[in-house]
Amino acid sequence: MAAGCLQEKASLLLTQQQQKTGSTAKLIRKLKAAAKKKSEITRRAFLKLGNQLVDRSSPLQMLPSKILLKTQLSKLRKNLVVPADDIVTNKGYEKVVRQKDPVAVKSSTDSTVDEEISHTTSDVSGPSNDTEDLDRIIDALDGDSQLAVVEYVDDIYNFYKLGEKCGRPRKYMDFQVEIKEEMRSTLADRLIDEFHCYELIPETLYLTFYIVDQYLSREKVMETDLMLVGVGAMLIASKYEDSWPLGIEDCIDITHGAFSEEQILAKEKAILETLEWNITVPTQYVFLAYFLKAAMSDKEMEDMVFFFSELGLIPYSLITYLPSLVAASAVYAARCTLKKTPRWTEMLVEYTGYSEQQLLECARELVSLHSSATEGKLKAVYETYSDAEFGAVALAADNIGSWSNHENMVGQRS
Repeated sequence: MAAGCLQEKASLLLTQQQQKTGSTAKLIRKLKAAAKKKSEITRRAFLKLGNQLVDRSSPLQMLPSKILLKTQLSKLRKNLVVPADDIVTNKGYEKVVRQKDPVAVKSSTDSTVDEEISHTTSDVSGPSNDTEDLDRIIDALDGDSQLAVVEYVDDIYNFYKLGEKCGRPRKYMDFQVEIKEEMRSTLADRLIDEFHCYELIPETLYLTFYIVDQYLSREKVMETDLMLVGVGAMLIASKYEDSWPLGIEDCIDITHGAFSEEQILAKEKAILETLEWNITVPTQYVFLAYFLKAAMSDKEMEDMVFFFSELGLIPYSLITYLPSLVAASAVYAARCTLKKTPRWTEMLVEYTGYSEQQLLECARELVSLHSSATEGKLKAVYETYSDAEFGAVALAADNIGSWSNHENMVGQRS
C-alpha cells in the first residue's frame, strides 16, 4: 500500500517535471525565435550602416592630403552654392559651382566643371593650375570627415601601389592538371552571383578572387574540388571584411550540399595555411574608390565602373594585371561607354598614375567582355547590372565599334 502510494507520488512528480520541462523548452524556443528576429533586424541595421561607410555607393572614404586650411575652407564655402539638381545623392562629394556664375549650372562636361572649380579656388588661394585647384576642391568638401584620414591618404596609396606588386598570382593553368580556364570562369560567375545574392560588401568579392587565384597558383586542385576552393575563399574573405560574414550553413547552401561542414572548414584551414595567412592586400576595390573620386563620378558612372570591374574578374587572362591598372581601365572604359569628354583627364592621370595609352589594352578587353555579355553563357554580372537598381548600365551601348579609331587617335597623340 505504502509502496503504491510512493509510486503514485513519484509518477505525479515526474509528470509535473515533464510539463515543466516542456514549458521550459517551449519558452526557450520562443526566446530563440525572438532573438533570431532581433538579430536579423540588427543585421540589416548594421548592413545599412556599413553600406553607408564602406559600400561602393559611398566609396570616397579616403582622399588626397592637399587639404585647404580651415580659414580658406570657411571662406570657400561662403562663396559657393550647390544647386539641388547638382547634388549627387549618397556620395562623399558634391558638384560645386560659383554663386556668381549661374551659367555653369547648364554645363555637364568635365572640362567645364574643371574650369568652374578653377575659378572658384582662385578667389580663395590665388592663381594656380587647374589640376591643383581641382585637388583642393575635392579635398575641401570632405575636409571635416574624420573617416577621410586626410593626413595619411597619400602615404596609404603609395603603400598600396607598392603592395600590389608583391605576391601577385602567377599564371597557373600550365601548373594545374585538371583545371581549365573555362572552369575558372564558371566558378567566377557563380561566386559573383552568390556575392550579390547574400548582399556582401565589395571588399569581400575582390578579396575572394585574390584568395582563389593565389591558392590555385600554389596548389594543384582537382576539378571536383574547385567549387570547394571558391566557397572556402569566400568564407575567409567575408570573415575578414564583412560585418555580417557567411555562416557555414550558407556555404553548404552555395554548394547545394555537395560538401559537408567538415570539408568546408578543412579547406578554409588549408587555404589559409597555403597563403600563410597573408590576406591583407590592396585589391581592386581600394583603387576603384580612389579613382572614382578623381573622375567626379555620379551614380551612373559608379555603376558602370563596377560593372566593368566585375566583368574583369571572370576571365583568367586578366589575373596578372595589377589591381590599380584594372581599376583605372574600368573607369576609362566606363567613361568611353558613357561618352564622357575628355575620356581621360589630367586629374585622372595624376590620381591613377596611368596615361590613356597605358590603359588601352586592358580597357579594350573589358569593353569586349561587355560587347559579348548578351550572348555568353556566364551572365551573372550582366544580369545584375541590367537591373534598375544599378541603373541598367549593362544595357548601355558600348563603343567597341569605334574603339580601333580611338586607339589610332591616342597613338597619334602619343
